[in-house]
Amino acid sequence: GVLFWPEGAARDPGAIARGPAAIASREVAPGSVFWGLKGPRHDGSDFADDAFARGAAGAVVSKPVDVPADRWALMVDATQEALRQWATWKRRHFTGTVIAVTGSVGKTTTRQMIHTVLKSRLRGTASPRNYNNHVGVPLSMTQLEPDHDYAVLELGASRRGEIAALAELSAPKVGVITHVGDAHLGGFGSRHAIAETKAELLAVLPPDGHAVLGDDPWLRRMARGCQAPITWVGHTDQCDMAATDVQSASGMLSFRVHDCGFSVPVWGRHHLTSALLA
Repeated sequence: GVLFWPEGAARDPGAIARGPAAIASREVAPGSVFWGLKGPRHDGSDFADDAFARGAAGAVVSKPVDVPADRWALMVDATQEALRQWATWKRRHFTGTVIAVTGSVGKTTTRQMIHTVLKSRLRGTASPRNYNNHVGVPLSMTQLEPDHDYAVLELGASRRGEIAALAELSAPKVGVITHVGDAHLGGFGSRHAIAETKAELLAVLPPDGHAVLGDDPWLRRMARGCQAPITWVGHTDQCDMAATDVQSASGMLSFRVHDCGFSVPVWGRHHLTSALLA
């Protein structure tokens, strides 16, 4: 790539590593790095001026742009590939634990619950919103910092091979799968294909990693090849963490696991699996 600096500006290459990432200029906050990705109808590089006006510290673009004082721009051939390479670099230098969450339902809630639990005692990050595709996952990974203990990344897929690609990029040590349902069935053809896709996450886990899985018959079949130890959660005696005395009323889900009681401020029993996974 070609790095453009305004004349007379202090040249600090480390500035590229700072600030949250944004791909929509309207979402830029002061100090953000704006990534001008190409879409089917627009080239994000055309909105670099607006991003700078909103306080972006720098921009990654595919064409020359005007750079205000004390800002920078990096021009590359392909901004999407540059984002993937930057995410790869961030992951390579990250020493915390990466936790990847996927599943047909409940993955966003599960990701949020895991982050809520961990951040009470540790320092880390999680995917913002449902950033779970080929753009969202590398964007989430730009938030990785050397002093983070963990990162919780949400992985989504609409066809086979997508989870495998995202898992290869994020290299998780812990894999969490909620459930195999018939969401996006048209893109897969069968629930068996969906189960195989979700199980792509298990294939990348190292032997010293860990898998935490919702009690699902499809997952039971697909998990046989997992090298990492597995913890099963649910409400049957086949689970390592089995919930009993489950109650849901007035915005509170309560249950017991062994001799420990839990109360989670959510509406509905359908959040039980997410709470157990967290």
